[in-house]
Amino acid sequence: VGGFITVIPDLAALAWIQSRLVFFVAAAYGYDANDPMRPAELLVIQGLYSDPATARAALDGVGRSVVSAYADKRMNSDEALASRLLKVVGKRATKRLAGRMIPGLAVVVNAVGNERDTRALADRAIAFYGG
Repeated sequence: VGGFITVIPDLAALAWIQSRLVFFVAAAYGYDANDPMRPAELLVIQGLYSDPATARAALDGVGRSVVSAYADKRMNSDEALASRLLKVVGKRATKRLAGRMIPGLAVVVNAVGNERDTRALADRAIAFYGG
């Protein structure tokens, strides 16, 4: 169960759930969920941009692209990159081995990771909109 075939749907569903979560939190604090700034604020809450105006400019095609902001956030130096790559390779190898040894483990690992990421995003959204 799972594997490569389920990665894309899992990430798409996670992105949809997390974006809806941020928009619902904004609405709960009295912000219009359909305002064009909400997607920009989502990028700020996710840590890709430092302020909504810069994020909005990127979404409008004026500023630095979302991809380059994500890459800059993830790669501060060569040493940090090498360290991250080693961690990612180690984690992936461990997950693949465990997933092959114990069918269904990937589902549990992804569910727990997605829940933690979504909970952390919710906390940041509440802090952002609620003050």
